[in-house]
Amino acid sequence: MRRFSVVAAAVAGAIGLTLGGTAVAGQPRAQPAERYLNLHQCVYVGSGGHYTNVLPNTANTAFNTGTNASNTPDTALSCGPGGGGWRPAPANSAVKAFDLTAGRYLNVHQCVYFSAGQHYTAVLPNTPNVNFNTGTNISNTADTTLNCVPGGGGWRLLLANSAVESFDLADNRYLNLHQCVGFERAVLHGPPTQQPQRQLQYRYERVAHSRHRADLSAWRRRVVPRP
Repeated sequence: MRRFSVVAAAVAGAIGLTLGGTAVAGQPRAQPAERYLNLHQCVYVGSGGHYTNVLPNTANTAFNTGTNASNTPDTALSCGPGGGGWRPAPANSAVKAFDLTAGRYLNVHQCVYFSAGQHYTAVLPNTPNVNFNTGTNISNTADTTLNCVPGGGGWRLLLANSAVESFDLADNRYLNLHQCVGFERAVLHGPPTQQPQRQLQYRYERVAHSRHRADLSAWRRRVVPRP
């Protein structure tokens, strides 16, 4: 199996992780140096909205997370303190250590909820706010059905913005994770930027403010039966 780590930016971000060499049928699979993908989901509340970040290297550093790849599973959540009127929301935040030797597929479930003009995005299965948890997992089976708890308290699941994606960690060298954040007018679905409010009129920023590549090519070889 393989491991991965993540990255992001103030409005957008991307990351590429080297997983190792491509597996060949009948031969041992290449194993990366790090065993765990420690995914930190940090949620902030401010200005009547929610902002979810999973990446550690956005330009807006006060909102960065502790997401990493390591041989040690993280047990403590690591989130930036926020700022500009945006504060952490511990009930919706969590850290999950995914053991990348436990299965071939990283099945990421993105669940988006809507209430009174606000959106909230979740990707982890273990936040204290269980009504908004997801089915993200490591498995030898690729998930094809979205798994989201239905929400509550006036928040409903927004299927148009929700999806499940299965990343094959065996047959690909890179896991490229892109985080894109949009905003409209003076209401930001994310932390405040340094731009004047008059510029925040119905624009969608797609510029990658940062790019990070976690190179895990220093892998070790080990015989693991191919599922």
